[in-house]
Amino acid sequence: MRKVLDEMIGKSGSSEAHDDDDRKALTKAIEFEARGAKFYMKIARLCVGRPEKSFFEFLSRIEREHQLSLADTLAYLNDPGAG
Repeated sequence: MRKVLDEMIGKSGSSEAHDDDDRKALTKAIEFEARGAKFYMKIARLCVGRPEKSFFEFLSRIEREHQLSLADTLAYLNDPGAG
């Protein structure tokens, strides 16, 4: 992800082509992914069988990865030169 973002720096419009709506959308998506991760973990705790429990734990981790990726994107939009 960082490599892709680094390649975008300096390209025309890479830091100007976003607005507050982009940030709002990312913030909403981050919250959505966080709720998803908690939801899947809650289901995992309720599972009795190991395969089912493992499956929902896996889904929770995937949602968490999505959340972190979106948070990185938001951080980049807020400060493209950081990092």
